[in-house]
Amino acid sequence: MRRKKNWIQELQQVHLRDPNAFNPDFLDDSDSNMQLFGGMPPNKEREITRIVDDLKQTFCKFSMTEAEQRTFIAEVFAKAIHAETPSIHVTAPSLWMDRSDRKETPPDFIKRVYAQRLGNGLTQAHILHLDKKLYFAFHKWLRSNPMPADLDLPTRKQVNDRKLQELGVTPENPSVPPDVAPDLRERMRLNNVAHRRFG
Repeated sequence: MRRKKNWIQELQQVHLRDPNAFNPDFLDDSDSNMQLFGGMPPNKEREITRIVDDLKQTFCKFSMTEAEQRTFIAEVFAKAIHAETPSIHVTAPSLWMDRSDRKETPPDFIKRVYAQRLGNGLTQAHILHLDKKLYFAFHKWLRSNPMPADLDLPTRKQVNDRKLQELGVTPENPSVPPDVAPDLRERMRLNNVAHRRFG
């Protein structure tokens, strides 16, 4: 009978395809990170031991350097805690190709159809997911027109840059403090973004 892959074996293939997906500088042995992650209940010690043994076997199997080990652990941790943000809409309120006014521009269409969501989390990635033809029409329009000043429709990168700026994250201080971003998942995601930005 073929043995089922454990979680380490499944993730290690992802790591080998893209070993630079995560910058693990925020994973160290400092007291601050121990406080961040919290202590483990005694009844979980056996499970911790099993996971550590799996990690050691993986490190040995692929002859990983210390840096590669830290990157791999960072990827495992990020995948373990990451939860996808729900879409703003399950379906588009109205599709670009169904508009009645064929002279309406993509920005005007977006401002009309998504008025309640603009400036409240809607991004260009949402538009791509909800209405691909609108997304491509919008970017075609942008090739010969500037982004309208009254259209708050950022890219994912711009959203992350805004959040990092709001939290005071800079190249000199590239970590998100727990007191300004108490949610662990969001803090880990932003830490990954900051370390990719600033190295």
